[in-house]
Amino acid sequence: RQTVRQLSASTADGPFIIACGNVANLLLARGGARAHEMSVRTALGAARPRLQRQLLTESVLLAVCGGGLGLLLSTIALRVLLASVPIDMLPRAAEVRLSVPVLVFTLALIARVGIYALLLEHLVAVFKMEQGARRQGHHQLGV
Repeated sequence: RQTVRQLSASTADGPFIIACGNVANLLLARGGARAHEMSVRTALGAARPRLQRQLLTESVLLAVCGGGLGLLLSTIALRVLLASVPIDMLPRAAEVRLSVPVLVFTLALIARVGIYALLLEHLVAVFKMEQGARRQGHHQLGV
C-alpha cells in the first residue's frame, strides 16, 4: 500500500517539477530582458529595496495566479473524471475529493516557488548589471 502511495505521489510530482522548471526558464528570460530596465530605474534614483519589493510582488503574484489556475483545473478535472467513471467501477467515488492538507501544502509550495523564482531572477539581473558595468569600464579604459 505504501508503494502505491509513493508511486502516485511521484507520478503527480513529475509534471509539477517540469512545469516549475519551465516557469523558472521563462522568469530567467524575463529577468535577463529586464536587466536594462532595472539599471535605468536605479540610475533614476529607485532604491534597491523598492525594486526588490516590486520583483517579489510580481513573482509571488505570478506563482499564486498559476497555482490558483492549477487548483481550479484540478477541481474541474476531478469532477469530470468522477462524472465519467461508472459508479460500479469506482466503489468509493463519493469519498474522492481534494484534501485540505494537500491544498495547504500546495499553497505553501506555490509561495516557495514564487520566492525561489524571484531569487533566481534577481541573481541573473545582478549578474547582468555587473557584466554591463564591467563592459562600460573596459570601454572607458579603451580596452
